[in-house]
Amino acid sequence: MKKQIMLIIPLVFGLAACQGEEATDPFDHADLTPIKTDPEEYGMNQANTQNKAKKGEFGYVRHSRNTNNMKSARKPSNVVYLDRDRLADMISSMAIQLPYVHDTAVLVTDEEVLIGYKTTTKNRDATADQVKKTALSVIPRYYHVYVSDMEGMIPEIERYESGSTANGQMDKSIDQTIAQMKKAPQGKKVSDGENENGEMTGEANDELNDMQGKEMKNE
Repeated sequence: MKKQIMLIIPLVFGLAACQGEEATDPFDHADLTPIKTDPEEYGMNQANTQNKAKKGEFGYVRHSRNTNNMKSARKPSNVVYLDRDRLADMISSMAIQLPYVHDTAVLVTDEEVLIGYKTTTKNRDATADQVKKTALSVIPRYYHVYVSDMEGMIPEIERYESGSTANGQMDKSIDQTIAQMKKAPQGKKVSDGENENGEMTGEANDELNDMQGKEMKNE
C-alpha cells in the first residue's frame, strides 16, 4: 500500500507536465477528493500525527453518543483547520510546473481559490482547465475555483494578501475581482451538475454559509 501511494504522487505531476494544449481531459472531477500530502496541511501538528503519516498509517476514530447523559460526551480536544498559506503555496507550486505557465499568484479564502497566472499558451481554455485542476486536486470539495490569465490580475489578487474573513467589507471586493476573472477562460465544467468554477446550479457559498449559520442558531 505504501509503495502504491508513493507511485501515485509522481504520476499526478507527470500527467500535468505531459499534457499538451490539445490533450484530452484525464480527470473526472466528480471523483476528486482532497489530498493530504503533509500532516501540517490540516493543522494537526502533533509529533504522533506526523509519525503516523510518514508510516502511511490509516486514521480511524469512533465516537458513540451517550443518550442517557448528553453532558458527559467528551468535547473534541483538537480542532482541524485548513492552513490556507500552505494550500496556496501547494497550488501555486503545482501550477507553475504546467506547460506555458510561468508566473502564478494564488489566494485561498474560506470558500474560494483565486488563481492569477501569466502564460504564453495559444490555447487559453486548455491551460485554464489545467491550472484549475491543480486547485481542485487538493482543496475541500465545497470550494469554488476561479482562474484568470488577464493582464494585471496577479497584482489584483496580491492586494488581498493580508486580508481576513473577519473583514466583512472584503467579501464585496473579492466578488468584484471574481467577476473580472470570469471574463477570462475558466476551462471545462467540473461535472454535469457543476459549472466551470465548481458551482452547482443555484448554489453560492454565501448562501451555504447563511444556511449553516441559521442551523447553528436553532440548535
